[in-house]
Amino acid sequence: MTNIVFTRTVGSMETYAKCPALRVCGHCPLMEHPYEKQLELQSTYLHTQFAELASCVEPVIGMKEMEGFLYYVEVQFGLDWRGKFASGVVSTRQNQFLALQACMLRNPLAERILKTINRLATTHGIDTAFPATKLTLRIRSNLEQVLLSFTLPERIDSTFSSFLYALRREHAEIFGIVLTDGESKPNTFWGRPAIEDTLCSLKFSLPSSSDFPASPSQAEVFYTKVMELAQVQNGDIVIDCCTMHGMLALLSMREGASQSYLLQEHTPYCDEAALNGLEHVERFVGNNEKHLRQLAKRGQSCDILFLSPSEEGCDCSLLDSVLTIKPERIIYLSKQERTLKRDLQYLVQQGFYQVQVIQGVDMHPHSANLQVIASLKYVLAIRPLWIREYALLRHFLYEAIYVTEGEVPPPLSVLEDPSLSHYIQDFGRDGDYALVAEVQDTVVGAVWVRLFDSKDPGYGYFNSETPELCISIDSVYRHKGLGRQLIEEMCTVLGNAGYLRVSLSVQKENRACKLYQRLNFAIAEERGDAYVMVKFLQGKGE
Repeated sequence: MTNIVFTRTVGSMETYAKCPALRVCGHCPLMEHPYEKQLELQSTYLHTQFAELASCVEPVIGMKEMEGFLYYVEVQFGLDWRGKFASGVVSTRQNQFLALQACMLRNPLAERILKTINRLATTHGIDTAFPATKLTLRIRSNLEQVLLSFTLPERIDSTFSSFLYALRREHAEIFGIVLTDGESKPNTFWGRPAIEDTLCSLKFSLPSSSDFPASPSQAEVFYTKVMELAQVQNGDIVIDCCTMHGMLALLSMREGASQSYLLQEHTPYCDEAALNGLEHVERFVGNNEKHLRQLAKRGQSCDILFLSPSEEGCDCSLLDSVLTIKPERIIYLSKQERTLKRDLQYLVQQGFYQVQVIQGVDMHPHSANLQVIASLKYVLAIRPLWIREYALLRHFLYEAIYVTEGEVPPPLSVLEDPSLSHYIQDFGRDGDYALVAEVQDTVVGAVWVRLFDSKDPGYGYFNSETPELCISIDSVYRHKGLGRQLIEEMCTVLGNAGYLRVSLSVQKENRACKLYQRLNFAIAEERGDAYVMVKFLQGKGE
């Protein structure tokens, strides 16, 4: 067996093999460089990965504390190369126990307790048959209070109980001792089963199994940066999807948000909102995709959505649910740059989002433990067509002409045909309404309506009191739900103007028929190879 003495700050040795910097510097592990050089290499790597996708890739934010910053420590027990009891780690790659005599990353209080455990194990005669396989130590960041959790495969005997009481007598800082088999509910051996801690001035009650940050000081740097990028304003509606303990939902409420929806996969240990005296935080536990779609179905708007998945990233179904609710801003927190890049590309390609900022934050010096924040903005705007833009309708009228697959599109001169030109000629008269979709100052789609009479009817003419709708979207932006948004917005405009119905014409073989049916357009008449479809805007119709 191997006995390792940590005399300098180091991270997980197995993490180095996966370090992004290996792909940057080509041959040497990240930890072989001075810390400032490590940050430079990590920043360079993020820039190479995201420069084409994001407007700005910021330098990685480093750590100021280089020793004793770990307030959550997990160790395993075994025998060192001499056959003596020791604490350390198990290498998952080699399935080998590695004894650690000391680690300068760990809080000094954790080091003192581990030394006491090693000594008491010998004095109690359990050094070669220590029943616990693992220990986690959680230290309160602003007070010397410690919660210990021992993992034991079997029930403890009197000898181990005596050992635990002796440990407690030597360390008055121990706040509670918890015993668990790793599967069933932990049992409190002594003291309390949870410890209260603070982060960003918020209070949290933390059981031994909590995923609270191991380095509270750097976590505060990280979450402060997240909130800076989120730019929460008074009255904002926030959805927090799986961030640790609903941290960002709570911080948003403190920044002035009017409502937060907290989505968590598992039932939390306690109600953190109540613990901090914060109201208007609604919690959902279970499937996040389901809850996002429920919020979208009930018409819930969203100004900011925080997304914090596992290293595997998000399933497409979850990202589709995010796109359904159309948050104005998305703040994506990631521990894995590969899945982050994949998911950001999906949000940009399938939705109408622009990646504005990529910000890396180092959470563990001399390792690849890098958290990356991505800030995205919804760049689609639906607005009225301005008078100076009326000429754009000629382009969109041409794009609206249905062409069967394989056929050659007609020449532009087809727009001179009176049966088409009367849809846009002298636009702006009574009964004319037009909306456009704009993405980053470029108009990419339009929907407009016009009243016709029986002497000069349109293809979708129903009667002289029913406006006929035309819609057209540039090919690059089709199949992203934009047509639905434009039509729904126009129906709202027409309903507010007092119209009872709206009609349109569509070729029978055009797959847009299904969209219109989902939007409650019904076939009113068949005219050759086309349908006239009508939607009632007020009431059920006659």
